[in-house]
Amino acid sequence: MVGQSGPFSELAGYGNMASALCGFAATTAWADRPPAGPMGAYTDIISPRFATAVLLAAIEHRRRARVAGWRRLRAGRELPAPAHARPARPSGQRRLLGGPRQRRRAARFPRRLPAAGDDEWVAVVCRTDADWRALAALLGRTDLAGLTTPQRHQRSDELDGLIAAWSAGRDPDEAAAELRAAGVAAHTVQNGSRLLGDHQLAARHWLVNVDHGRIGQLPVGATPIRFSRSDIEPQRAGPCLGEHTFDILSEVLGYDGDRIAELAVSEVLE
Repeated sequence: MVGQSGPFSELAGYGNMASALCGFAATTAWADRPPAGPMGAYTDIISPRFATAVLLAAIEHRRRARVAGWRRLRAGRELPAPAHARPARPSGQRRLLGGPRQRRRAARFPRRLPAAGDDEWVAVVCRTDADWRALAALLGRTDLAGLTTPQRHQRSDELDGLIAAWSAGRDPDEAAAELRAAGVAAHTVQNGSRLLGDHQLAARHWLVNVDHGRIGQLPVGATPIRFSRSDIEPQRAGPCLGEHTFDILSEVLGYDGDRIAELAVSEVLE
């Protein structure tokens, strides 16, 4: 979980444990509720990005130094703690320098507002007082436009109710578009089907279709990185279990057909 050394180095690691170890859980969630780490398998998602960088660095080192090295990367064990720790590091530095301990606080914005339909929502972000003035004007409540950020926090329940009453009867896409037109950052809270049809994500090549051995065309996540002379989009889906066993045995290990047949008969191959 925390690398190749230290008292916990050989213990199995999980994301929720790493978020507690590295300070994430202490600074997230609502102020009046227990600590809660980031939702979803955050470290599982970012670990392959670290792994790719490590692998490319190792290949480049071998090319330049003509010396092969080794890199240790154990999925679910090696990366969760560092992945959590780096974003959380500033709070530890502030504390070391005599600053106050960072505490959980309820983030009133962005808010998820109900919209017309079954389980439909709109995310809204008021980043500045100007954003709030634009939102107040859209709600027809210019009398609230002069509220400062602290005042809005103090009246958050009231304001949430006003904004929710405005959004609840609107289509989420239309409500989001109306908010953006007024200068307020907003977007529909998208479910799976909406993600697949989102024009912005499609324009950014969020998904690409690749061939899968059994499924056929499969949409997979594309890389957000773009190079001018290199195509680094996924070219194929992940292999099925045992798909490349014969290739590895014959081309990498040098086994002949008879030896591979013996292993197959012995049922030791997947």
